[in-house]
Amino acid sequence: MVRFTTKAALAALMVVGLSQAAFSQRLLDEIVARVGNDIILKSEYDKERNALRDSLTQQGMQGAQLEQAFQTRSKDILRDLIDTSLLVQLPAFAYALVYHHEIVAVLFGGKFIEHSSLLPVIMGFATLSVISVPVSLVAQYEEKAGAILLSKIFVLYNVGTMLVFAPLWGIYGAALSTGSADVLKNLFIWWLVRGRARWTNAIAAMLTPLVIWGVFVGICLGLKNLLHVPALAQLILGAVLCLATGYLHLRSPALSSSDREILGSLLRGRQARLLRWLGLPTSPAARS
Repeated sequence: MVRFTTKAALAALMVVGLSQAAFSQRLLDEIVARVGNDIILKSEYDKERNALRDSLTQQGMQGAQLEQAFQTRSKDILRDLIDTSLLVQLPAFAYALVYHHEIVAVLFGGKFIEHSSLLPVIMGFATLSVISVPVSLVAQYEEKAGAILLSKIFVLYNVGTMLVFAPLWGIYGAALSTGSADVLKNLFIWWLVRGRARWTNAIAAMLTPLVIWGVFVGICLGLKNLLHVPALAQLILGAVLCLATGYLHLRSPALSSSDREILGSLLRGRQARLLRWLGLPTSPAARS
């Protein structure tokens, strides 16, 4: 166990100071990126809400009946956003978990190889944070701006744990501090809007992919031990297996019918034809 000495404390303060300085330098770019991301997702959120209202209207609903049905069904929009986010995040995490050593070896020529295991740690926290923007959007629609503002208290948690974790575990401690702060902040916002932020197929959306991608990780680790081939060949083989596993994820109960309809509405032309070839639905506009 590493002792928390004065020198270690000063090192932790330097880590916090440098991270805060880097944050200040990138603050404007970060805000623009986050706002840009929110605008895109908010437009998708609005699009789904409008499409749902139009669909209910076409079914002959109106007045109080329409509003009641809309309020009930609109809660599932959060589920669709999270499910489609996991389609990308889970494969990335599983791939990094198996091939982090090979990724660093190929991209950086072996430099930083001793810290390659940091990659799956970061990807793991990113996977746990897929609820971030969807939950924040629900909070905005519910006019819970105070909840978002109050969640900033986890910045203090981040600074406090950085002072403890960084001297103990170095860069991994810094990643643990930042990642856990983000996850706790998102869970805090979700708790305050949980009545509307309903992830209706949470069990299927989590357990099924865990089994699918867990098998992927096991197979890939087994092949790595059996096949003594260059790192690039390992990455290519893993990418092929990742695509095959992604197809199983697409066809699994982890995705609801509305999730598949969202994917179909986003793709056009050759991409839509590929989606149909895979046995997934596409929108009428995509078929033309």
